[in-house]
Amino acid sequence: MDNTITQEALAYTRHSRYIKIVSNTGYTYQDIAGILELSDLHVGMRTHSLILASAVLTPTVSINAYPKNAGFMQSIKQEKWTIDFSNFTVEKLTNLIITAWSERESISQVLAPIIELEKEKARQSAAMLKDYLS
Repeated sequence: MDNTITQEALAYTRHSRYIKIVSNTGYTYQDIAGILELSDLHVGMRTHSLILASAVLTPTVSINAYPKNAGFMQSIKQEKWTIDFSNFTVEKLTNLIITAWSERESISQVLAPIIELEKEKARQSAAMLKDYLS
């Protein structure tokens, strides 16, 4: 549902030939996670893009379009890398991205044990649910 506005936004960039749109209309979540794993930094507005990027330890900047984005980033102790629309400016977003880019290696290192813990919590939740479904 974001493809139209994404195409419109892309028309405003000077370097659109270097930007590729990866959508779940043409790719599976495994494909998208694989692409995100090869990325050095992800900037996203959609919660699931933040989750997929974080799951593969790609540093993430969240544009908090939804409260759940902020909640997710807080749960993985990455709230420093968020920007809300209430104080959004191109300059603030650009500065946040530049800072995250320069710290991307240390962000990944900090993220690794946190994500492993989150994955374990997800496995435990699935195991609990399995008991109810059996």
